[in-house]
Amino acid sequence: MAVVSGPKLTNDRADMCDVTPVSVPMNISKATREFRIRRYLWAKMKMADEIREGFPHFRAFKGGMTWKECAFMTRLSTRDQGIFVGGQLKQYYRDAAAALGESISVEERALLDRSRAFIQVPSPLQKELAARRRLGESVKFASKRKLLKATTAAFTKAFDDRGLEVLNLQGYPSPFFNMRCSGWIVQTSFEFGRSQSLIAYNHLIASEDRISHPTTPGVTAPALVLDFMLCWIGFCHMQWEYLTDADVEPACDSVVTLCREFFDELPALLHGLERDKVEE
Repeated sequence: MAVVSGPKLTNDRADMCDVTPVSVPMNISKATREFRIRRYLWAKMKMADEIREGFPHFRAFKGGMTWKECAFMTRLSTRDQGIFVGGQLKQYYRDAAAALGESISVEERALLDRSRAFIQVPSPLQKELAARRRLGESVKFASKRKLLKATTAAFTKAFDDRGLEVLNLQGYPSPFFNMRCSGWIVQTSFEFGRSQSLIAYNHLIASEDRISHPTTPGVTAPALVLDFMLCWIGFCHMQWEYLTDADVEPACDSVVTLCREFFDELPALLHGLERDKVEE
């Protein structure tokens, strides 16, 4: 796969992105630990950029949990935004933060508690939809079929030049998208909700070599799984919700933007953790 590498983890941002030297060979548990630490440091860098730039990625969401996270953060001072983000990242990347000797502070915990209370309150969009339904209006959202078709087309167009493989497996309603990076298979899959119109995705990094299930012939699984992650930096439940037909294209563009940033950074995150350097 021709992967276009993004900016390497450079010394001028060593406070965010110091990559631990890796000796080889390394077993899978140590490789996973190292990779998660690197993701955590990268996430800290990305969220520092978000705060400085006014949350450009988060503002692409018009409703749902991600919108609420953004709405909460924009109500805070710049100082408190940094404190809150630090607590969120430590909470999500708990093992990585602990490995670096970091724990959630009293200030961070207080803001996390405030955030949980804030997101329980219906958003303006939720209130509007509820009011329209009480008046008997039928609110039409984009169908799952349309979301699946649009997302598949946008993702394929954006990443086909990177050796993208689209897998349609029996029993699964949406395809799996595989790319190769540093000897690993990077698999992206989407879901589109049950009762509402939404787009969410995740990434799996696993070995191409597979092993057979000991008791079920024909069923295989990756021999090694390096990590499984919920979209972008894994800061919160980043999903596009309450999508009308007019929202589909902007939502797909946002998905592609976030995935591209991760794919571009992945070669740096995997440096020294290539598949041939990790033992089963």
